[in-house]
Amino acid sequence: MLRTEVREGNIRKSFVAVGRLDLKHKRQDLLIGAFNLISAKYPDYKLEIYGDGEDESKVVGEKMVYFPKKNISMAIFENSDIDKLVKCLRDSSIF
Repeated sequence: MLRTEVREGNIRKSFVAVGRLDLKHKRQDLLIGAFNLISAKYPDYKLEIYGDGEDESKVVGEKMVYFPKKNISMAIFENSDIDKLVKCLRDSSIF
């Protein structure tokens, strides 16, 4: 969802994805590959992936293929972190 409303405060140049880390159904590998193309044109943007799941190590592996040193951050999401997650979504450019 692209933000269209005017907001005050610091808006981070980031794409945020939240979900179970599952390459078969959620296809974070496609997201990472697409972001690889986007980051070539918009290098100041970054991709943030929040979630957990059985494919966590595989998703991290996909990240390393495309971005060994830059632009993607990943975090394990726990239910106790819901306030932090809401803030990340609120402050992002696209989610």
